[in-house]
Amino acid sequence: QGVLNAKSRTIAVLGTGINLVTPPENAKRFEQIAASGALITQFPFNRPADKQSFPIRNRIVAGMSLGTVVVQGAQYSGSLITARLAMEFGREVYGVPGNVTVDVSFAPNQLIKQGAKLVTSWEDVVEELPTAVRAELFPVDTTSREERASLFAESLTPGERKVFGLL
Repeated sequence: QGVLNAKSRTIAVLGTGINLVTPPENAKRFEQIAASGALITQFPFNRPADKQSFPIRNRIVAGMSLGTVVVQGAQYSGSLITARLAMEFGREVYGVPGNVTVDVSFAPNQLIKQGAKLVTSWEDVVEELPTAVRAELFPVDTTSREERASLFAESLTPGERKVFGLL
């Protein structure tokens, strides 16, 4: 929903046939994604969700992502399945630590113990992205040749400026 609110492209990987909205209350979101992004699935029309469909779907999610951030998940959760698949595909795996007395903190805490990068803010994820991706997300303002020369000249001492001017 956050990506849709930011008017960005969203890709939803479904655990059902493309013609089924699960749960039904997501119908509006389904339409928004279809209008500005993509809905993809490997399942045939009319294939309802079942216990096996979401781990199958998570294989696609793990494969198409640069990394997987696990915020919560119990000991036998889809989150751990997705993280394992991401590792098998050579993707980065991140964990947001949680309270050790809460069942759904098991997955991120376990992954961090196993070497996943601990995440406490968005910057922890961004700093791991490939340089080309970071450059696209955070473009650096370019300066003209004249601006660079001006900045250089301003950094010189008066004597250095005289020599630079002669050159």
